[in-house]
Amino acid sequence: LLLPFAVPLPHMRARVTTLLLGLVTDASAYRGKAVLNGITEKLINTDKEGLNGITEKLINTDKEAVVDGITEKLINGAVNGVLKMLPSEVHMEQPVALSRSFQLPLNQSANYSLASPGVIISHLDKLTFHLDSFTRTTKTALANISISAPQLSLSTGLRGAICVDERCAKDFHDGSINADLLVSAGMDVGIKSILGVPVLVEYICIGPILQAEVGHVTVTGLGGLLDAVAVEAIKGLLDVLEAPLVDELEMVIEKLQPSCSFRSKSQRS
Repeated sequence: LLLPFAVPLPHMRARVTTLLLGLVTDASAYRGKAVLNGITEKLINTDKEGLNGITEKLINTDKEAVVDGITEKLINGAVNGVLKMLPSEVHMEQPVALSRSFQLPLNQSANYSLASPGVIISHLDKLTFHLDSFTRTTKTALANISISAPQLSLSTGLRGAICVDERCAKDFHDGSINADLLVSAGMDVGIKSILGVPVLVEYICIGPILQAEVGHVTVTGLGGLLDAVAVEAIKGLLDVLEAPLVDELEMVIEKLQPSCSFRSKSQRS
Protein backbone atom coordinates (compact mmCIF):
# COMPACT_ATOMS: atom_id res chain seq x y z
CA LEU A 1 0.00 0.00 0.00
CA LEU A 2 1.41 3.38 -1.03
CA LEU A 3 0.55 6.58 0.75
CA PRO A 4 -0.47 9.49 -1.52
CA PHE A 5 2.55 11.55 -0.49
CA ALA A 6 5.06 8.74 -0.27
CA VAL A 7 8.09 8.77 -2.55
CA PRO A 8 9.12 5.52 -4.05
CA LEU A 9 12.34 4.12 -2.57
CA PRO A 10 14.44 4.32 -5.80
CA HIS A 11 13.51 7.98 -6.21
CA MET A 12 14.41 8.69 -2.58
CA ARG A 13 17.85 7.13 -3.02
CA ALA A 14 18.49 9.24 -6.13
CA ARG A 15 17.56 12.47 -4.34
CA VAL A 16 19.76 11.64 -1.36
CA THR A 17 22.68 10.88 -3.68
CA THR A 18 22.19 14.17 -5.51
CA LEU A 19 22.07 16.07 -2.21
CA LEU A 20 25.26 14.41 -0.98
CA LEU A 21 27.06 15.15 -4.24
CA GLY A 22 26.01 18.80 -3.95
CA LEU A 23 27.35 19.02 -0.42
CA VAL A 24 30.67 17.45 -1.44
CA THR A 25 30.96 19.81 -4.39
CA ASP A 26 30.25 22.86 -2.21
CA ALA A 27 32.75 21.68 0.38
CA SER A 28 35.44 21.15 -2.28
CA ALA A 29 34.75 24.57 -3.77
CA TYR A 30 34.99 26.21 -0.35
CA ARG A 31 38.20 24.36 0.44
CA GLY A 32 39.67 25.31 -2.94
CA LYS A 33 38.74 28.92 -2.35
CA ALA A 34 40.37 28.84 1.08
CA VAL A 35 43.56 27.34 -0.37
CA LEU A 36 43.57 29.95 -3.14
CA ASN A 37 43.07 32.74 -0.62
CA GLY A 38 45.95 31.37 1.44
CA ILE A 39 48.23 31.30 -1.58
CA THR A 40 47.18 34.83 -2.57
CA GLU A 41 47.83 36.11 0.96
CA LYS A 42 51.32 34.54 0.97
CA LEU A 43 52.11 36.10 -2.39
CA ILE A 44 50.92 39.50 -1.19
CA ASN A 45 52.98 39.21 2.02
CA THR A 46 56.04 38.07 0.06
CA ASP A 47 55.72 41.01 -2.33
CA LYS A 48 55.21 43.37 0.58
CA GLU A 49 58.31 42.06 2.35
CA GLY A 50 60.34 42.34 -0.85
CA LEU A 51 59.08 45.87 -1.44
CA ASN A 52 59.88 46.85 2.14
CA GLY A 53 63.40 45.46 1.71
CA ILE A 54 63.91 47.39 -1.51
CA THR A 55 62.53 50.57 0.05
CA GLU A 56 64.82 50.16 3.07
CA LYS A 57 67.85 49.67 0.81
CA LEU A 58 66.95 52.78 -1.20
CA ILE A 59 66.55 54.84 1.98
CA ASN A 60 69.91 53.60 3.32
CA THR A 61 71.60 54.24 -0.03
CA ASP A 62 70.20 57.77 -0.19
CA LYS A 63 71.32 58.40 3.39
CA GLU A 64 74.85 57.19 2.65
CA ALA A 65 75.00 59.40 -0.45
CA VAL A 66 73.85 62.44 1.57
CA VAL A 67 76.40 61.77 4.33
CA ASP A 68 79.15 61.30 1.73
CA GLY A 69 78.19 64.61 0.14
CA ILE A 70 78.35 66.43 3.49
CA THR A 71 81.71 64.81 4.27
CA GLU A 72 83.12 65.85 0.90
CA LYS A 73 82.06 69.48 1.37
CA LEU A 74 83.63 69.61 4.84
CA ILE A 75 86.90 68.12 3.53
CA ASN A 76 86.97 70.52 0.59
CA GLY A 77 86.72 73.51 2.90
CA ALA A 78 89.42 72.20 5.24
CA VAL A 79 91.90 71.43 2.43
CA ASN A 80 91.38 74.83 0.82
CA GLY A 81 92.11 76.41 4.19
CA VAL A 82 95.48 74.62 4.38
CA LEU A 83 96.47 75.36 0.77
CA LYS A 84 95.76 79.08 1.22
CA MET A 85 98.58 79.15 3.79
CA LEU A 86 101.19 77.93 1.30
CA PRO A 87 104.01 80.37 0.58
CA SER A 88 103.87 82.14 -2.78
CA GLU A 89 107.08 80.42 -3.89
CA VAL A 90 109.27 77.45 -3.05
CA HIS A 91 113.08 77.51 -3.29
CA MET A 92 114.86 74.27 -4.01
CA GLU A 93 118.66 74.26 -4.02
CA GLN A 94 119.83 71.32 -6.07
CA PRO A 95 122.76 71.80 -8.51
CA VAL A 96 122.17 70.16 -11.90
CA ALA A 97 124.25 70.03 -15.09
CA LEU A 98 122.80 68.90 -18.42
CA SER A 99 124.02 68.59 -21.98
CA ARG A 100 122.52 67.05 -25.09
CA SER A 101 122.78 67.14 -28.88
CA PHE A 102 119.99 66.05 -31.27
CA GLN A 103 118.56 66.61 -34.73
CA LEU A 104 115.57 68.75 -35.56
CA PRO A 105 113.34 68.41 -38.63
CA LEU A 106 114.82 69.74 -41.90
CA ASN A 107 118.27 68.45 -40.87
CA GLN A 108 118.86 71.21 -38.35
CA SER A 109 121.07 70.38 -35.38
CA ALA A 110 120.36 71.43 -31.81
CA ASN A 111 122.31 71.20 -28.60
CA TYR A 112 122.40 72.60 -25.11
CA SER A 113 124.93 72.63 -22.31
CA LEU A 114 123.45 74.07 -19.13
CA ALA A 115 123.96 74.18 -15.39
CA SER A 116 121.51 75.26 -12.70
CA PRO A 117 121.95 75.84 -8.95
CA GLY A 118 118.29 74.87 -8.35
CA VAL A 119 114.74 75.97 -9.03
CA ILE A 120 112.37 78.57 -7.64
CA ILE A 121 108.69 77.73 -8.17
CA SER A 122 106.38 80.75 -8.02
CA HIS A 123 102.61 81.36 -8.13
CA LEU A 124 101.71 78.53 -5.77
CA ASP A 125 98.59 80.55 -4.94
CA LYS A 126 97.13 79.03 -8.11
CA LEU A 127 96.99 75.59 -6.52
CA THR A 128 93.65 73.81 -6.65
CA PHE A 129 92.75 70.35 -5.45
CA HIS A 130 90.36 67.52 -6.24
CA LEU A 131 89.13 64.85 -3.83
CA ASP A 132 89.73 61.64 -5.79
CA SER A 133 88.35 59.11 -3.29
CA PHE A 134 87.75 58.58 0.40
CA THR A 135 86.54 56.04 2.93
CA ARG A 136 84.98 57.21 6.18
CA THR A 137 83.61 56.30 9.56
CA THR A 138 81.74 58.63 11.90
CA LYS A 139 85.09 59.78 13.34
CA THR A 140 87.71 59.60 10.57
CA ALA A 141 88.23 59.57 6.83
CA LEU A 142 91.13 58.41 4.68
CA ALA A 143 91.36 60.15 1.32
CA ASN A 144 93.41 60.47 -1.84
CA ILE A 145 93.62 63.92 -3.38
CA SER A 146 95.11 65.57 -6.45
CA ILE A 147 96.68 69.02 -6.16
CA SER A 148 97.29 70.87 -9.40
CA ALA A 149 98.61 74.23 -10.50
CA PRO A 150 98.49 75.41 -14.11
CA GLN A 151 101.40 77.34 -15.52
CA LEU A 152 103.60 77.84 -12.49
CA SER A 153 106.51 80.17 -13.06
CA LEU A 154 109.96 78.54 -12.85
CA SER A 155 113.21 80.35 -12.24
CA THR A 156 116.15 78.06 -12.85
CA GLY A 157 119.19 80.30 -12.86
CA LEU A 158 120.37 78.37 -15.92
CA ARG A 159 123.81 79.21 -17.27
CA GLY A 160 125.26 77.92 -20.50
CA ALA A 161 124.08 77.89 -24.08
CA ILE A 162 121.16 76.63 -26.17
CA CYS A 163 121.90 76.41 -29.89
CA VAL A 164 120.17 75.68 -33.18
CA ASP A 165 122.78 75.34 -35.92
CA GLU A 166 124.98 78.41 -35.45
CA ARG A 167 122.43 80.48 -33.54
CA CYS A 168 122.76 80.37 -29.74
CA ALA A 169 121.11 81.88 -26.66
CA LYS A 170 123.29 82.17 -23.57
CA ASP A 171 122.53 82.06 -19.87
CA PHE A 172 118.76 82.10 -20.42
CA HIS A 173 118.36 85.71 -19.32
CA ASP A 174 115.58 86.46 -21.79
CA GLY A 175 113.56 83.26 -21.39
CA SER A 176 110.31 82.84 -19.46
CA ILE A 177 109.53 79.31 -18.18
CA ASN A 178 106.11 78.01 -17.16
CA ALA A 179 104.94 74.51 -16.33
CA ASP A 180 101.92 72.67 -14.94
CA LEU A 181 102.24 70.81 -11.66
CA LEU A 182 100.16 67.80 -10.58
CA VAL A 183 100.62 66.28 -7.13
CA SER A 184 98.96 63.15 -5.74
CA ALA A 185 98.79 62.82 -1.96
CA GLY A 186 97.18 60.83 0.81
CA MET A 187 95.23 62.51 3.59
CA ASP A 188 93.90 61.78 7.10
CA VAL A 189 90.82 63.61 8.35
CA GLY A 190 89.27 63.73 11.82
CA ILE A 191 85.49 64.17 11.78
CA LYS A 192 83.00 65.14 14.47
CA SER A 193 79.57 63.61 13.84
CA ILE A 194 76.17 64.01 15.49
CA LEU A 195 73.73 61.12 15.08
CA GLY A 196 75.95 59.72 12.35
CA VAL A 197 76.01 62.96 10.34
CA PRO A 198 79.38 64.79 10.02
CA VAL A 199 79.24 68.39 11.24
CA LEU A 200 82.89 69.44 11.66
CA VAL A 201 86.42 68.61 10.52
CA GLU A 202 88.44 68.40 13.74
CA TYR A 203 91.83 67.96 12.07
CA ILE A 204 93.30 67.37 8.63
CA CYS A 205 96.70 66.00 7.66
CA ILE A 206 97.67 66.29 3.99
CA GLY A 207 100.43 63.83 3.18
CA PRO A 208 102.41 61.93 2.34
CA ILE A 209 102.91 63.08 -1.24
CA LEU A 210 102.77 59.99 -3.40
CA GLN A 211 103.73 61.48 -6.76
CA ALA A 212 104.50 64.80 -8.41
CA GLU A 213 104.54 65.44 -12.14
CA VAL A 214 105.57 68.54 -14.04
CA GLY A 215 104.03 68.78 -17.48
CA HIS A 216 103.15 71.11 -20.34
CA VAL A 217 106.37 73.07 -20.15
CA THR A 218 106.46 76.28 -22.17
CA VAL A 219 109.40 78.59 -22.84
CA THR A 220 109.09 81.97 -24.51
CA GLY A 221 111.44 84.84 -25.19
CA LEU A 222 114.37 83.13 -26.88
CA GLY A 223 112.76 83.09 -30.29
CA GLY A 224 111.69 80.42 -32.79
CA LEU A 225 113.31 77.01 -32.52
CA LEU A 226 115.42 78.11 -29.57
CA ASP A 227 112.25 78.11 -27.46
CA ALA A 228 111.48 74.54 -28.57
CA VAL A 229 115.00 73.34 -27.73
CA ALA A 230 114.81 75.14 -24.38
CA VAL A 231 111.60 73.20 -23.59
CA GLU A 232 113.52 69.95 -24.04
CA ALA A 233 116.27 71.26 -21.76
CA ILE A 234 113.79 72.24 -19.02
CA LYS A 235 112.07 68.85 -19.26
CA GLY A 236 115.44 67.18 -18.76
CA LEU A 237 116.14 69.46 -15.80
CA LEU A 238 112.79 68.71 -14.15
CA ASP A 239 113.20 64.96 -14.69
CA VAL A 240 116.38 65.12 -12.62
CA LEU A 241 114.74 67.34 -9.99
CA GLU A 242 111.46 65.41 -9.66
CA ALA A 243 112.36 63.52 -6.49
CA PRO A 244 113.90 66.55 -4.71
CA LEU A 245 110.89 68.60 -5.79
CA VAL A 246 108.50 66.11 -4.17
CA ASP A 247 110.54 66.16 -0.96
CA GLU A 248 110.56 69.97 -0.91
CA LEU A 249 106.81 70.25 -1.46
CA GLU A 250 106.21 67.62 1.20
CA MET A 251 108.28 69.55 3.74
CA VAL A 252 106.50 72.79 2.90
CA ILE A 253 103.06 71.22 3.36
CA GLU A 254 104.09 69.38 6.53
CA LYS A 255 105.28 72.65 8.10
CA LEU A 256 101.72 73.94 7.77
CA GLN A 257 100.51 70.96 9.83
CA PRO A 258 102.87 70.70 12.84
CA SER A 259 100.45 68.56 14.84
CA CYS A 260 100.21 65.85 12.18
CA SER A 261 102.06 62.56 12.39
CA PHE A 262 102.37 61.07 8.92
CA ARG A 263 101.96 57.35 8.40
CA SER A 264 104.85 56.94 5.96
CA LYS A 265 107.32 58.79 3.84
CA SER A 266 106.80 59.52 0.16
CA GLN A 267 106.04 56.48 -1.96
CA ARG A 268 106.61 57.77 -5.45
CA SER A 269 105.90 55.66 -8.50
